[in-house]
Amino acid sequence: MVAAVSRAALLRSLAALAAGVNFAPRAAAAYDLDTALALASLVQWRAAVGEVDAVLFAPLLLPRPAAVTSESGSDARARLKLIIERSRVRELGREAVAAGRRAQLLERYPTDGAKAVDGHVREAEEALYAILERDRADGLKKDALNRELRSMRPDELAFYHKALVAAREEMRLALRCFGADEREAAVALARRAAGGAADDEPDERAIGQAIAALEAAGPSAAFTRTGVQAGLDEEVVLRNRRRAAAAEPVVDD
Repeated sequence: MVAAVSRAALLRSLAALAAGVNFAPRAAAAYDLDTALALASLVQWRAAVGEVDAVLFAPLLLPRPAAVTSESGSDARARLKLIIERSRVRELGREAVAAGRRAQLLERYPTDGAKAVDGHVREAEEALYAILERDRADGLKKDALNRELRSMRPDELAFYHKALVAAREEMRLALRCFGADEREAAVALARRAAGGAADDEPDERAIGQAIAALEAAGPSAAFTRTGVQAGLDEEVVLRNRRRAAAAEPVVDD
């Protein structure tokens, strides 16, 4: 499991590991340790986002798929907020650019590598912000009886997954602005800092297919007439239980 990224803790662990890691890069003359250290924090950020994606949608990939609960959505948003606040990923991107410039790595590319890195890192973070902003503006979190929905809606799930995939893709593009040897070394560092797991890819295709199946099934039962009637029946049962507990006569609604 990849913990939410703490910038200070990550950099400390990477620095402690750096001296003893033998990466055996393909082109030793092109390999720069400072750049690899800076990139490792971006690899770890990408892994943390990927884990949120994998954990949130795990119920959909079970042999007998289960709903993704609203509580799971809340937990995912809390983790994303923590990633944003603790990692300060734009600073990490700037540090990677600075290290790449010192090693004259970004000058290998015909386009403005520094500008490209900054743009991709910014877009990666904005994708996470989009999830938090959508949640604040979402007015469809209650059913026809004005009760909080127990499960996330298919359109919510689709938006979350697309945003998380976009964040990871933007970070991948940022990393691609640097040399292959530095990226390889960065992954090795990040894996060791994470105890052997870093940047494992969530099954994006399977998640996408599961969400598409939910969307094809139509509106959530919470918004259908059958769902409303079930809710009314449940309300009657709960009301009668409360009255019984209070020693009041039970009425048949």
